[in-house]
Amino acid sequence: MEDKYSEAREPLEAALAQYSAIGDQQGTAACLQSLGGILCRECKHSEAREKLEDALAWYTANRDQLGRAQCLWSLGDILRMEDKYSEAKEPLEAALAQYNAIGDQQGTAACLQSLGGMLHREHKYSDAREKLEDALAWYTANRDQLGRAQCLWSLGDILQMEEKYSEARKPLAAALAQYSAIGDRQGRAVCLQSLGGILRREHKY
Repeated sequence: MEDKYSEAREPLEAALAQYSAIGDQQGTAACLQSLGGILCRECKHSEAREKLEDALAWYTANRDQLGRAQCLWSLGDILRMEDKYSEAKEPLEAALAQYNAIGDQQGTAACLQSLGGMLHREHKYSDAREKLEDALAWYTANRDQLGRAQCLWSLGDILQMEEKYSEARKPLAAALAQYSAIGDRQGRAVCLQSLGGILRREHKY
C-alpha cells in the first residue's frame, strides 16, 4: 500500500509458502491476490492474471463475495489497460454486480470508474459520462481525492473530445486543483496538457 512493491514481494511470497505448507487455502488466496495486485501495478499483466485467476477460483468455490469481486475487478482492469475492451466488460460488470450485492460502495465506485474509462476510450461518451458521474458522486462524498481527480479529468476530456470547450474547462480545472493538492505530478501534467489543448483550439495562443 506504500507502493514499495519490490520490498513487499518477499514477505508476501514467504506468507504464500507458509499458507500453502499448512494447507490454509484462504490465506493462500489472499496472498495470491496481493501478489497479483503488485504485478498488475508493475505492468506484468500475464503474471498478475495467473495469480488473480487462481485466487478467483478459490473465492468463487468458497462463496467469498468480496474476494471474488476484487479479483474480477482487477482482472477486468488489466484487460482494460491492455485495450481489450470487449473482454474487459464481462469481469468488470460481474464485479460491479457483486459489489452492489454486498453493498460495497467503494468497490462499486471503482468499477463504475473503470467501465466509464473504457466507454470513454470507445467513444461512447453518454454511457461513459453516466458511470463516471456516479463514481464522482461517491468519491466526492467520501473525500477520495485521487478518485475524484481522475473522474473529473475523464469527464473534462470527454467534453473536450465533443468540442464543448467552455464546459470542459471547469472539470479539468477542478481536476488540476485536486491533483495539485495531493501532489500528483503526473495527473497535474495530464490536466495542463488537456487545458493547453483547449486553449490552442480556441486560438488563445
